[in-house]
Amino acid sequence: MHESCKKTFQQLDCPHCTRPIVWNDANYQEGQVVTCCYENCNKTFQQLTCPHCSGSNIWKDANYKSGKTVTCAYESCKRAFEQINCPHCFGSKVWENADYNTGQTVTCSYENCRKTFQQLNCPHCSDSIIWSDADYNEGEIVTCIYESCKKTFQQLNCSHCSGSNIWKDANYIPGNLVTCAYENCKKTFEQLNCPHCSRTNTWKNANYNHGKVITCCYENCKKTFQQLNCPHCLRSNVWENANYNTGQTVTCFYESCKKKFQQLNCAHCSGSIIWKDADYNEGKDVTCVYDCCKKAFQQLSCPHCSGSLIWENADYNPGKIVTCVYEKCKKTFQQLNCPHCSRSNIWENANYNSGKVVTCIYETCKKTFQQLNCPHCFGSNLWKNANYNSGKVVTCVYEKCKKTFHQLNCPHCSGSNIWENADYNPGKSVTCVYEGCQKTFQQLNCPHCLGSIIWKNDDYNQGKVVTCCYAACKKTFQQLNCPHCSGSNIWKNANYNSGKIVTCVYEGCQKIFQQLNCPHCAGSMVWKDANYNEGKIVICIHENCKKTFQQLNCPHCSGSNIWKSANYNSGKVVSCSYESCKKTFEQLNCPHCSSSIIWKNANYNHGKVVTCCYESCKKTFQQLNCPHCLGSIIWENANYNQGKIVTCCYAVCKKTFQQLNCPHCSGSIMWKNANYNEGKVGTCIYDSCKKAFQQLNCPHCSGSLIWKEANYKEGRVVTCMYETCKKTFQQLNCPHCFGSNIWKNADYKPGVVVTCIYDSCKKAFQQVNCPHCFGSLVWKNSDHREGIAVTCVYENCKKTFKS
Repeated sequence: MHESCKKTFQQLDCPHCTRPIVWNDANYQEGQVVTCCYENCNKTFQQLTCPHCSGSNIWKDANYKSGKTVTCAYESCKRAFEQINCPHCFGSKVWENADYNTGQTVTCSYENCRKTFQQLNCPHCSDSIIWSDADYNEGEIVTCIYESCKKTFQQLNCSHCSGSNIWKDANYIPGNLVTCAYENCKKTFEQLNCPHCSRTNTWKNANYNHGKVITCCYENCKKTFQQLNCPHCLRSNVWENANYNTGQTVTCFYESCKKKFQQLNCAHCSGSIIWKDADYNEGKDVTCVYDCCKKAFQQLSCPHCSGSLIWENADYNPGKIVTCVYEKCKKTFQQLNCPHCSRSNIWENANYNSGKVVTCIYETCKKTFQQLNCPHCFGSNLWKNANYNSGKVVTCVYEKCKKTFHQLNCPHCSGSNIWENADYNPGKSVTCVYEGCQKTFQQLNCPHCLGSIIWKNDDYNQGKVVTCCYAACKKTFQQLNCPHCSGSNIWKNANYNSGKIVTCVYEGCQKIFQQLNCPHCAGSMVWKDANYNEGKIVICIHENCKKTFQQLNCPHCSGSNIWKSANYNSGKVVSCSYESCKKTFEQLNCPHCSSSIIWKNANYNHGKVVTCCYESCKKTFQQLNCPHCLGSIIWENANYNQGKIVTCCYAVCKKTFQQLNCPHCSGSIMWKNANYNEGKVGTCIYDSCKKAFQQLNCPHCSGSLIWKEANYKEGRVVTCMYETCKKTFQQLNCPHCFGSNIWKNADYKPGVVVTCIYDSCKKAFQQVNCPHCFGSLVWKNSDHREGIAVTCVYENCKKTFKS
């Protein structure tokens, strides 16, 4: 070595052409790719000097990857080491013990550099990737920088052994529990990258709780954030502003996923509980999934500040007013879980009214339900089918309670009126319990839509048809309170007919009653003993009315027919007043039991003996309507005899008439002027009949005797057909006045001169019966002489005889 030189250089022999390559400035860095300087070679290679034996390790194909563990090629050595070239000064940094951990921040060992950097070897192509600014963050997805590769991967250094864990498929999820891949370690840890400074925060004991607010561990950051792993795609969702509220539905941030899920931290052990299908419903009891815990709690998010409210003892009752626990909020709200989809319905203004029908706010549900808090145990009672009717007796569903109560909201002050002893009756007048109100109202729930219908002015009358006030419903119904148990009886189809006997629907009652609404004042009148008889005159019981009316239920449509002026006369044909019916019927009240007897086909025959249809009565009577005043005349003992002159019993009338029932069609035939003559051939007045008959009243028993074929012959001896009589008599009609002359003892002798018995007549005549046809021949002038030949006047006879 020449003292006058003392300069440095470096030299390598090309492994391809064996010629020496010299670096006059001694700036060769081991590990770098070297290109042979000789024109006829120009091939590349790499070289490292083993730190153990100083042997030169050559990669003739220039395929050495910095950062990878190298085993010395010399048989006498074979020891491992690692090496990287600093990206700043290109100086070679060697780890003699092969304890370099890829991804860690490296400080260049050269005094004139001392800069930091990071390095990873791509697990796909093994090439070295350098972060010269040392800004690589473990756990992040890395895309290989080499054009021939461009594949992705992830890497973490184990917090226990510092070993580099590689996810070649880039499927590591920050926040997930990691088990170190190294056999000599196999310990677990968790890791997240701070979204503010991107640096890795590690939980060496794997005690990270997802969803909890995290404060970055780096002094120059110390910012907060929250993180959850999507249970569908497993990727990390980060809230940089730490504004995630546990329990809320999360939509995964990643476009390729966008699935929903929910998460809560257990109030007892802080463990993260995941609902992959986003079917957690706040307010519901949650049992911790972790075997070491398994405790229950409840949670709600405040709709004002989104803060998470926790009931560690799971003693929250849905529907009750909640005051937010956060000092900056302290606002109130109410919440219920829909029993159909279980999702949380919130009343931000705390204006939920318990007992009202609730329609779930979620478009995919929109089902209805109702809820009440029991006044005894405060437990939330739910009606999934929205079939709770305010005012109905409620039995608390909780086994530890099972007590009963009622509830209504006052329409004046909206205050909730509770009947803790379950003694409210729907439809009854209610006085609000609140001192500042004390107003009265009435309430019913529509049986169609369950909407609560309020009569704020307390002017509802039971039994009247009610039209639901809700635009979406507008259906009709009727309601009565049973006078025995006060239970509310509902006719959903508004087919209750006032005056009909009602059997209370309640199993514990089942008693009967009747009810009518006065047509003058609309007031409801109830017959608790069901002893109202339709058709009878009713006097309204209400002091401000006291007017009279009559009522009948049509047997065809059951509609209630009202005579506001009380001018209905029983027994007359009634045409139903309802346009949809207009059918006819007849009705009588039995004079014995007062019960109403109906002839649905309007085929009642006036004057006929009627047997009461009620088993408890079965007595007989007769009835006629006076043709003058139409008043109903009753023979309670059924002792009316057809054909007899009847004097109307009403003082305002007192006129006379006669009546017969046609033996062919049973139709009632009236002689308004009482000018019917017994024994004469009568022709039925009804167009559908027009048949002839004759009739006499027995002078002994007054029984009506009918000759359906009109073959009665005047003057012949008649034997009464009634078993209780069987007596004989004779009868003739005066040819002058047509009055019926009776021989009660049947001692009339044909041919003798007869003087009419009626004072207004007193004229004489004679009569004989033809011995051939028995026809009655009359000599109006009494000029018949015995022994003179007589020719019968009847066309079907015309025979002669002597008398």
